[in-house]
Amino acid sequence: MISRLLDKREEGAVFSDSELVDNCMLLFADGIGNVDSGLANLLAVLLQNPQQLAQLYHKPELIPQAVDEGLRLESPGQFISRIATEDMQWQGQQIKQYQAIFLLLGSANHDEAVFAEPEVFDLQRDNLNESLSFGRSSHSCVGAHLVRLEMQAALRVLLAHFSEISLRQKQLHWRRRRAHRWLESLPLSVERF
Repeated sequence: MISRLLDKREEGAVFSDSELVDNCMLLFADGIGNVDSGLANLLAVLLQNPQQLAQLYHKPELIPQAVDEGLRLESPGQFISRIATEDMQWQGQQIKQYQAIFLLLGSANHDEAVFAEPEVFDLQRDNLNESLSFGRSSHSCVGAHLVRLEMQAALRVLLAHFSEISLRQKQLHWRRRRAHRWLESLPLSVERF
């Protein structure tokens, strides 16, 4: 990705050094932080739903579904901001051109009009393509596919090497962050096969 940005710049694309550095920092910081936190959030949810975790041990082909459902239920990124390009009305609200808008992804992923029993972790949920954890369409996260693959790989390794995984404490503590839902820590006990 960075090489392509540099190539585009050499081909005449106009963006500054600071824009290049900002994009590199975003790729590294959000990529690493959200993968780590997404995996911790997923593990916490699975350990609070032992029957679903047991199902993954017996049906590892459900791991991609588990990752997507975990990202929906406990999305590490909670909102994104946008600037309105024109005046518009949205569900009775007037939005002015150039007005900042905060899109609450975490809240949207719990919308009862979209997801039946949105507070329940469900490996059989069939409409996970409605999840907004990574945004949507041209506004979706450039690293979404990579995040999913990394989380799937990490979960496969954990399930292949540990016969038992459990929380060492029931109470989970969340970092005080506005845009993210990240755990402070996730103390685990594990037993190897």
